[in-house]
Amino acid sequence: MAQFDKNDMVRGQLRDYMKDRKVKYITVAKGAGMKPRTLYMFMNGYVNISLPRLYAILKYLGAEIRIVSRYGKRRPKKFDK
Repeated sequence: MAQFDKNDMVRGQLRDYMKDRKVKYITVAKGAGMKPRTLYMFMNGYVNISLPRLYAILKYLGAEIRIVSRYGKRRPKKFDK
């Protein structure tokens, strides 16, 4: 069974966002103040990056992270007291 990597969701959405806007890795990396190789390695799953670097990328792209509940307004029973 493959191990779930939460960064794959971030990578996938970031990749789609960049593809939709036709922005290249090198442009984003330089705009976010990092080496293109670092961004390339993150996007391809070789390394993880820190949150400040991720925020720099998002800021350059004009994007944001949203945390939403997958349960809607109800909470799962394990959280109810």
